[in-house]
Amino acid sequence: MIRRSIKQYGIVRSDSASIFEEQLNARIREIDAINPNVKIMDNGTNLTAVIEYTDVYEKEEEKKELRETGIKLKCAQCPYYEPLRKKDGTVDARSRLGDCPYAEVGRTYGHFDACNVLYRMIMNGGIKLCLTDSE
Repeated sequence: MIRRSIKQYGIVRSDSASIFEEQLNARIREIDAINPNVKIMDNGTNLTAVIEYTDVYEKEEEKKELRETGIKLKCAQCPYYEPLRKKDGTVDARSRLGDCPYAEVGRTYGHFDACNVLYRMIMNGGIKLCLTDSE
C-alpha cells in the first residue's frame, strides 16, 4: 500500500450569518481534517467560506507483470532452456528451437521473450544475474 495525500476543498455559502455559521461548523466536522485552512469572504449579499484541507488515503500499488520491470530476457538465457543437440551431443546450430518444460508444447525458440518462470526465479533469488563485459 502506498500512502498518498491530496488537497481537497469544501465551500459553504449563505446569505444568513446564523445559517452560514451552522453550515460551516457542520462541514468542518464532516471533513474531520487536522488544521483545515478556512477563508471567509463577504461580498455584501453572501458569506462564503472556502475550506482547504489535505485528505490522506492509502492506494494499492499497481502490480506489474514481472516482465514489465525493465529487464528483458530471452528464453535462451533461462537455465531451463536446452538447445536441441545432434546425436553426438553437440548443439545443433541449424535449429533455433530448444526444449523447455515450461513452454506450451515443450519447445520454444531461444529468441522468444522469456516467460514469468524465469523472472520469478530472479525475484525470489533462485537465479542471480551478473554483468559481463560486452564486445
